[in-house]
Amino acid sequence: VDLSTFGDTQAPYRISKDIKLDGNNHTITATGNTGSNRVHVILVEGNGTDAEITDLNVNGGKVARYGIQAVGNVELELNDVDVRNCTAYGVFANRGASVVANELSTRDNGWGGVNVDTNGGNSKFVMNSGTLAEEYSVVIENSTGASATTTTTLNNGTFNKIQVKTGSGETNNLTINDGRYTDIVGDTESSDGPVKSQTKVTAGTFDNPVDDVAQTPDYRVDRTNGTHNYYETIERAMNNANPG
Repeated sequence: VDLSTFGDTQAPYRISKDIKLDGNNHTITATGNTGSNRVHVILVEGNGTDAEITDLNVNGGKVARYGIQAVGNVELELNDVDVRNCTAYGVFANRGASVVANELSTRDNGWGGVNVDTNGGNSKFVMNSGTLAEEYSVVIENSTGASATTTTTLNNGTFNKIQVKTGSGETNNLTINDGRYTDIVGDTESSDGPVKSQTKVTAGTFDNPVDDVAQTPDYRVDRTNGTHNYYETIERAMNNANPG
């Protein structure tokens, strides 16, 4: 699809009604010169829109800003969706949107896999399975301040860094219930970072310990391979404390 004819923040595929879209494993590939315009491939918008996208591949072609953006009072479910080669993020939960992802795959997106931001609304992101292969797999920020919050729940999947940019008076709630991670980090260009009272880990495997930035279970197994596993019960910790 040629993006060169679309203006700033526009998209060739716009969803504003309740719909279930089955991509049947087809690929949408973006082309064209967008100049300074921030053009996306798929935009889910409206007031109360409830959409579901299944079995679709989105290739930003290094010209699309976002592969899929959900903006405003919408609910979006992604099932077996792959998003890659966007200049910013693969998926964007923006301005109060709620996105649930099952078997989501992202890679080679310029800024990260998934972005969760308020921009005036209480945005939510839930991931149940999949792989976000970028250095910053999920980037969580609050552009609104105290009047809005983000809520991110990672139930499982494979990730690299989870970046949380929380400034003074802001709320970015993060819960990690399982999965494989590199680390939980803050902004590299400011003092904004995860707030421990807003960040909870109930289980998961991390390359770096996260006790300093998150509420963690009582039991941690430090493995000889350098990873750190968190468990809520001593029984689970003992059962999984084998060499390796």
